[in-house]
Amino acid sequence: MQRVSEGHWNMAQGMMPSSVVMFCLSAALLLSGPLAEADAFSPNRMPVLESGDNNQPSVNTGICHRYPCWPGKRVTSLDGIWEFNFTTSIEDPSAIDLSKVTYNDRMPVPASFDASPEYAGVRGTAVYRKTVFVSGSAGWRLKFEACSLWCAIYIDGQLQMEHSNGYSPFWIDSTISAGGRHEIVVVVDNRFDSKRTILQNPGYDFYQYGGIIRRVSLHENPSDVSIQGVDVITKPGSNEVSARVRFHTITSMPAAVMLTYTVDDEASGQSGSFPVFNQQLT
Repeated sequence: MQRVSEGHWNMAQGMMPSSVVMFCLSAALLLSGPLAEADAFSPNRMPVLESGDNNQPSVNTGICHRYPCWPGKRVTSLDGIWEFNFTTSIEDPSAIDLSKVTYNDRMPVPASFDASPEYAGVRGTAVYRKTVFVSGSAGWRLKFEACSLWCAIYIDGQLQMEHSNGYSPFWIDSTISAGGRHEIVVVVDNRFDSKRTILQNPGYDFYQYGGIIRRVSLHENPSDVSIQGVDVITKPGSNEVSARVRFHTITSMPAAVMLTYTVDDEASGQSGSFPVFNQQLT
């Protein structure tokens, strides 16, 4: 079960309405005594920059090369070469038997497989496979920025979700907490279907490519609680700024979360941390 809760409070006084409030995109469980995860949420800690092939880390320069940055969690790019199979013999891709799939090719991600010389212009079912390493954090998320035209995601042989509307991002929160290696399989179908891909139509005036066509990343959260989104509210003619933060968890909300914020304003330079207790979450 996935839960999203919201906390509402007055962030600060004395800030200009144009100030931009930026939050460290992580939330820690409030523990008795010193906060054990404090080091993991240091604003100076940058995400590990990694290559996609075999989940092997590359040089970490300590610089965020791509927006957005997540200073409080490990983010791994799964871009690179995936094992691959393509067939036109499967009528219903949602009923595929993965045990019978033979991965006899390799395909780069992100890319449109039907734009490659071997599969140019074909319509059918493609199956991608990649093994990833998870460190055993409290929770992890697979984020796909686009998969066209329809796809189904499996983790360790178990169906996690199906997704259509090929140009929209989506993500999966895994409930598998065990660290180690896990198998990710993505079944992609680039055929037009009036029920499965209702937003795609063969009459459009452009070729609609198939495959994992945009980036894929693995997010390992140091806590079961993460920030789903932040809304900053200013009042015209006032120096008062408030914020609404949406917390996300795949289990249940803890008694409290510790929130760290920084105001991106050289004049004020405000920053700090404070707990948000469960009774403040709605």
